[in-house]
Amino acid sequence: MAMFNVLLIDDDTELTTMLAQYLAREGFQVHAVHDGQSGVEEGVGGGYAIVVLDIMMPRLSGIDVLQRIRESSAVPVLS
Repeated sequence: MAMFNVLLIDDDTELTTMLAQYLAREGFQVHAVHDGQSGVEEGVGGGYAIVVLDIMMPRLSGIDVLQRIRESSAVPVLS
């Protein structure tokens, strides 16, 4: 089975940890970040198959993160 890279962007570390563990058990390679700026940096250049994005985050909202990722990447985003 091909391993897909998944980027999780969410400020809730407990939820992110739980989701990352589940996805890893299902065979996905998961990278998690906990703030919008890190999400932009990873999402733009990370080569991920999909991004799972929280909309309500402090400082840089998920909408802002999505707009910045969309400027240079066509990666699918689930928010």
